[in-house]
This record gives sequence, structure tokens and C-alpha cells, in this order.
Amino acid sequence: MADEHVIGLPVIFWNTTWSLYNVIAYDPANKQVVIVFSRNAITNMVVAGTVSEGTITFGPTLDLGDQGHYTDIVYDPVSEMFILATWDGYAALLLASGNAITNYGLSEFNSGDGTRVTRYPRICNTATGFVIVYADQGVYNRPRMTAGHVSGTSLVFGAEAIIEESSAYYSTCAYDSVSDRVLFLYTKTSDEYLIARVALVAGDTITLGSAVAINSTATTNHEIEYDPVSGKFLIYTKEDGGHWLRTMTVSGMGVSTTDPFFLDINASPTLMKDVTLASNPDDGFIWLSYADDDYGDSPAIRGVRITESGYDLVEQSYLQDNYDVREMVGVYDPDTQQMVFAMGDDQASNGKGISQVVTPGYIKSVFWTEFKGQREVIG
Repeated sequence: MADEHVIGLPVIFWNTTWSLYNVIAYDPANKQVVIVFSRNAITNMVVAGTVSEGTITFGPTLDLGDQGHYTDIVYDPVSEMFILATWDGYAALLLASGNAITNYGLSEFNSGDGTRVTRYPRICNTATGFVIVYADQGVYNRPRMTAGHVSGTSLVFGAEAIIEESSAYYSTCAYDSVSDRVLFLYTKTSDEYLIARVALVAGDTITLGSAVAINSTATTNHEIEYDPVSGKFLIYTKEDGGHWLRTMTVSGMGVSTTDPFFLDINASPTLMKDVTLASNPDDGFIWLSYADDDYGDSPAIRGVRITESGYDLVEQSYLQDNYDVREMVGVYDPDTQQMVFAMGDDQASNGKGISQVVTPGYIKSVFWTEFKGQREVIG
């Protein structure tokens, strides 16, 4: 990792109406990024771009239709295509060729009587395909999970797994390639406590472990990322008036967790909006990207590395100073050691979509020992 960040100039990928609810996925072999966004909180748009020499060249946008405003996307290295999960309980299979997108159509993953609406879908890879976790609004927002895979130019889904019979909010998931397990998190509607469960996915069949309560405070945001270097998951939560980190380890069908670490301790912003995580499997750093509400919603990044006794922390840096953005998301390319971001520009009258390429650096790294509370500069 370099000593300083190398920050590329913003590149516009959408300049007509608002760029809302951005999601991003990346094909590291072909250096292709695919961004999906909503232009009006209903209609989804997709655009592909090629990353080269610190910038991005985008192709034309493609209208995906009206599937609701909240989506999620992953790149599937098995099929070499992108899979998009939508609010309405459908998934789209997308092929990026050059900077052009081919849409192979929608397939229903939330089956039923046609009255269901899927809330907050999240999708993550598995060894042979993918899983989608979501809240089923048609049956009282009960959390569910569906596994699937790509067959030719079609999506194939297995049976739904009912995660819990009570109502739930926002879900997240990540895949542990070593244990071949998916760890997913969700918050219960009744108290907004954070719950974790492990899933074993064999083909399109799902086996669930027991639910484990992570906290006893209302959790308004959470994200999860697997770190192949430490073999642990990094969990970010917004709860109890602040921002927190935890690590989790999967053992069999169970999970263990560390005590929460208060992220604000090292001059981190007190208000972080739209936090996402992206990991570098080479050096073990996981990068948080977010809009800093204390500094005009400016786009910021911060690095975290899991250690035996705590965390290595890279203090926050801004991609643009005093610049108002929303829904900033990022992905990491371990080959070039670059990150690619997408965000909505709230300063512009039409909320245009912008993207940036960043090569992260250490920048005032601070080591914090979790058990002794010691701090020292390491870079």
C-alpha cells in the first residue's frame, strides 16, 4: 500500500435526473464496473464502464424498467455475468461486453401468490452461485433467503428458506470461502436488535444455523464483509448513538463475536451516512466508504485491518472537500489495488451520478489494541 492516497478526478456516468440508491459490482479480470441506480426512486438504470489508468470510461445507460428503488448486485465469476436483485422480488442477469450491457431478462426469486413485495434485498456469492436475503412484505416482512445459480443465460432458484417468523428490517450477507458458509445479519422490527445466522448452501439448498443475538440496542444500519486474511468477518453497525466495529468467526453452524469497538475514537466523523465495505485480500485492509454528515456530506474513506489484538486503522480522508453526495458505494480491485466508487451528487440541481477511482494509502495509520487500550502511530 502506498503512503498517500491517489485520488482520480470525478467522472459523470449519469447527468439527466437524480442518481439514487446506487449499487456497484466489479469484474476484476476485465476491469469492468457495473453501476445500477434509480433515476426516480422507481425506474432502475444500469451502466458499465472500463477502469484504466486511474479513470473510468462509461458506455450508454440501459433502462431496466420499474422494479422499485432498492436493489443489490454482484459479479458471478462462474458465469462471468452480473446478477441484480430488485425490490419487487425479481433478479436480472446482465452481461457486460466492452461498455455495453445485455439484459437477459427478469426471473422471480420471491415466488408465491403474486401479492408479495420484497424489501431490502441483498445478494452475495457462494461457491457455485449466489444467495439473496430479503424481507417479504407480503407476509409481515419476515426475513427469507433464496439460493440460485446461473444456467446458460437463465437464473435458476431453489426453495425459499424462512429465516424467522417474526418481522424484520434490513438484511446483509457475506460469504466465507474457507468454511463455505454464508453469514447474514438482520434487525428485528420489534426492537431493532441485530441478529446473526449462518447458512450452509449446497447447490440451491439452504441449511440454517441457530439465531444469535449480537446486541441489545436499536441498530439503524449495519454492513458485513469477509476478510480472507484473518478468516473473520468485519461488522459495522450504527447503534447507541455512534459507530461500532465487531469481528465475527464462523465455526460449524455457529458464530462467535468480539466486544464492540467504538469507531469514533480516532477522529472519525460522528455522523457517517450510507456506509459500505470493500476488502483487499492482499493486505487485509477493509475500506469503509461513506458520506461525512459532519462535513457537508463529503465523500470519505477509512481503512480497517483486523489483527490478533484489535485493529489497524487508517484515519479518514476525503475524496472531495465539502462536497454533498449521497449513497456512496465502492468496490476493490486487488490486482491494481484501486477502489472504484459511485455516488449521487446532491450539489447538482439534477443529482447527477459520479464515479471516482482511488488508490488507497496508509495516511496517519493508528494501531489500537482492543484489550489494553493502547494507541501508537505505525505509519
